[in-house]
Amino acid sequence: MPIKCDNCGYEGLRSEFRVLCRAADPSPDMYRQCPKCKCAVYSDELELDEQSPPLKIWGLGSLRGQVFRRDRKETKEG
Repeated sequence: MPIKCDNCGYEGLRSEFRVLCRAADPSPDMYRQCPKCKCAVYSDELELDEQSPPLKIWGLGSLRGQVFRRDRKETKEG
């Protein structure tokens, strides 16, 4: 997915823009640096392009909500 710089208008691949830092701690969004003007550009890291397969959301499988318990082995005290 291409990224476009708001400052100079340069448009390129995400790999061309150097990663600066996260936009927020619990977020996957990043600030990247434009290779042309060195300005910070906000990048939505979860955007999907037309060529990539659709992502499955973690935790929405058939095992969601099930509780798994193992049998406790009796310990000998003594």
